[in-house]
Amino acid sequence: MPDPRLKDNDAPAVRIETITDSRSSRGETPYSSDDPLPEKRKSRLLSESLKDKTGNYVFTFGYPGSGKTTFHSFLIRYLMEEGPFKTEFVTKNDFGDVDYDITRMITKWKSEWREGRFPERTPVGQEHIRELRFDVRPLKGVRTPLEFNILEISGEMLKEVTPSEHKDPALTRILLELLSNEKINFIILLLLNPAVYDNDELFVNFLSFLDANLPYNIRERSSLGIIVSKPDDALTTLKKMRSGYDHVADLRGDYIEDFVESFAKSTYRIWYDWPNPKRKMISRMYLGEIGDHNGEMRLLHPHYQSVRNIFDWIYNQFTGKKLGPTFWQKIISNFKS
Repeated sequence: MPDPRLKDNDAPAVRIETITDSRSSRGETPYSSDDPLPEKRKSRLLSESLKDKTGNYVFTFGYPGSGKTTFHSFLIRYLMEEGPFKTEFVTKNDFGDVDYDITRMITKWKSEWREGRFPERTPVGQEHIRELRFDVRPLKGVRTPLEFNILEISGEMLKEVTPSEHKDPALTRILLELLSNEKINFIILLLLNPAVYDNDELFVNFLSFLDANLPYNIRERSSLGIIVSKPDDALTTLKKMRSGYDHVADLRGDYIEDFVESFAKSTYRIWYDWPNPKRKMISRMYLGEIGDHNGEMRLLHPHYQSVRNIFDWIYNQFTGKKLGPTFWQKIISNFKS
């Protein structure tokens, strides 16, 4: 009988620096159930053996409308079209079959990039969860390739991790089983929306749920990043919450951390106390100039500095190497200067 706690349907600053009585501690399987959906509508993740997966995964967590899909799309745009990389999306799944849903998603994103349009939100439901896999190869400097995966999940499903008066917290089976897999390297990115004051509640409940239900210590094994979406709105909020910031024109550097500390106090404490200071990051997500185009808000002039800094950190977390000139290239450059 499925456990009722599982949801059935379901340069900016880049700083490198509970619940008890869990089911996993008692040797029990974390909350899980299958979703009886028509086969043709199912995400391939519903039929794969998630416990056998390996690799690097980026999981972006946040409220609906926080910009998760926009961030994913903009990151891939940088990697495929703007950054010094050869980036290809991997369409074959673990069984060797081509996943045309991924092809369709990337094709649609590329069309939106050309027009400056923002991507639509991810639909609700386990059948819509997608695993985007990318092979990134730097074209200069450090050449270590990186293959990593991004999970596209509806924010409405992620909200279920917050308990209510009549419901215990729940997490979709796909995500819970992936997070329980100790062979996967995880980066958790908390996308902080300055328009939502319940960010703190959501993030704290999410980490507490993982602490209670995973078979290992998620904080010891994973990297944690906080990304502030809509930095202009965040700066306006910071000026209202704290004095002494009237002169600040952009949310950069230490001001990003100041905003997180003021706006999401408990989340900031989790980040501050993260076990390994080299596995945490705070940044903003500045997309560029956004303006009206025939009655629709579009990205008129994209800016890639913040997404470049975020990916540099992701690359370092997964490979242990820093993008840029190699040691010998730096030596040669010093001789030439």
